[in-house]
Amino acid sequence: MQFLRRLFIPAILITSLLYACNSTEIGDSKDVNPESIYIDYQVLYNENSDSVDCFFQYRFGGKAGTTLVLTPPSHVNFNGENIQVDSSLLLGAFYRKRFLRTGFTGENTVQFTDNKNQMHEELFNFKPLSCTKASTSFKQTDSLQFTFDGVSDKDTFLVEISDTSSVSPDMDSILYIKNNQLLFPASMFSKLSPGMIRFKFQKKQYKPLKNPLAEGGQFLFQYILNPIEIKMDRP
Repeated sequence: MQFLRRLFIPAILITSLLYACNSTEIGDSKDVNPESIYIDYQVLYNENSDSVDCFFQYRFGGKAGTTLVLTPPSHVNFNGENIQVDSSLLLGAFYRKRFLRTGFTGENTVQFTDNKNQMHEELFNFKPLSCTKASTSFKQTDSLQFTFDGVSDKDTFLVEISDTSSVSPDMDSILYIKNNQLLFPASMFSKLSPGMIRFKFQKKQYKPLKNPLAEGGQFLFQYILNPIEIKMDRP
């Protein structure tokens, strides 16, 4: 039988769903006090895509408030390039820059200039994420390790595990990186059926803004890796 196909939603759609309960109204930043603007930055990486999306949004009225179009002199600049506003029914007004996945790495700079011509800068270092080592097979009574590049200790992963059986339940687990690895104890596989086992990995990392306004904000880094299939043998 085929795998139960609960595929991960593409990164930009996940962003849309995250905002489903937020306001999608669009306002003008011209008369808004800069200190009342909530800043929301996201970097969305999907190993199945050839691009990385950098997403910038500004809201009046808190995290769920009205989305803002930045009017001069207010603007947002990313790595020296002025970013133009975009909008959608799901997201309201936002700013986005897309890069080729293979070339986007290292130091990056986001510069938001408010309507008082004050610049607020955020620096971040982007590291691509990949699984660099995994077994090709294992026994149901064995523990299993995956090794990753681009991670740090205590990074949090959401992992979905499924088999080819229509009877066995899929499993969602939260695991933490230690020494660049995720460890799956044998007990996690006891309810799965022998055969091909599919592992899906997501990593979400929230970082505080280094130069927030009074209203606050967040910086989200989200990674989705390609599924990995490994044969599980009977004990």
